[in-house]
Amino acid sequence: MQTLTRRQILIAAAAGAAGMTPPRQGQAQEILSDLPLDQHGWSAAPSVGDSIGWEVWGATREEERQVNGQLWTVPRFTSTVRRLDGRRVRVNGYMMEWDATPRQRRFLLLAYPTTCPFHLSVGPSFCIDVRSPEGVLYDPEAMLIEGTMNLLEQDPEMLFYRMTDARRIGA
Repeated sequence: MQTLTRRQILIAAAAGAAGMTPPRQGQAQEILSDLPLDQHGWSAAPSVGDSIGWEVWGATREEERQVNGQLWTVPRFTSTVRRLDGRRVRVNGYMMEWDATPRQRRFLLLAYPTTCPFHLSVGPSFCIDVRSPEGVLYDPEAMLIEGTMNLLEQDPEMLFYRMTDARRIGA
């Protein structure tokens, strides 16, 4: 019997609700990669100045691999993204708080705003795990964040990117 991930189940359910044939195994990333950066009126946070745009991060593909008998979703980074590993970068995006404190020392930076709970999540290529020693005040508007980018090859939280020593620019 085939074991499906939560993500595969959600994609299949969404496809069925839209009157589409549910995707075959391994087709989930193909479907997600075809989604434009402007979905149903929701636009990805635009690049600001020398920031790295979401089209660069979103080019990372997902693969499923067996590791020690467990099925993992792992990234297949582009050569462009690989060159950014360990470098200080700037990314403009929307904050999703990790906890209820005013200053977030850890949060997710997303390509799309979090104001609609029904908006389709486009996966780990469009979010960055941010760690900030001083913390960043929550703001529902897009914010420019700078930090050291780390690529995550096999993260238990299924994240592909982590930005450390991060701070908000221009606030």
